[in-house]
Amino acid sequence: MTEDTNDLATGLKQAMQNAPATVTVITAGATLSEANGLTATSVCSVSMDPPSILVCVNRDSNSHQLITESGRFCANYLSLDQKAIAESFASPGTGPEKFERANTRVREESGCIALEGCLANICCEVSQVIAAGTHSVFIGTVKHVSVSDNGVPLLYGLRGFGVFSAD
Repeated sequence: MTEDTNDLATGLKQAMQNAPATVTVITAGATLSEANGLTATSVCSVSMDPPSILVCVNRDSNSHQLITESGRFCANYLSLDQKAIAESFASPGTGPEKFERANTRVREESGCIALEGCLANICCEVSQVIAAGTHSVFIGTVKHVSVSDNGVPLLYGLRGFGVFSAD
């Protein structure tokens, strides 16, 4: 990166820290024994027809390879009481180490590995991959959704975890 690019990257990182986002753990892998995951805030809906979401994943991460190989991923939206899970999946390490802190199950409807106790699990089949700098944008067609009304969404912003308060 050039000095100007470094300055822009630093500025962008600082700007994004001022934009709190819902904390999501992206899980991937055909079986629990090979599964891995990462904590992400770069997840959003794309379309309702067909229902689809996107996630941005660094190409150097182990999870990137698993999503590419399996052709599936699950977006697990965390609640405020799941901060330890977010921290576990944000840290380096193998999949089994990360999953030790979370109860897991395999969604038979879609073959995705979903985390128990989340506010929502959205299991997807990869429909498109777009290269973007150091990352890939995986667009996934939704194959299964489960939603819980219990809990408060976990947010990340200003370099810390928090909660949104509606007035």
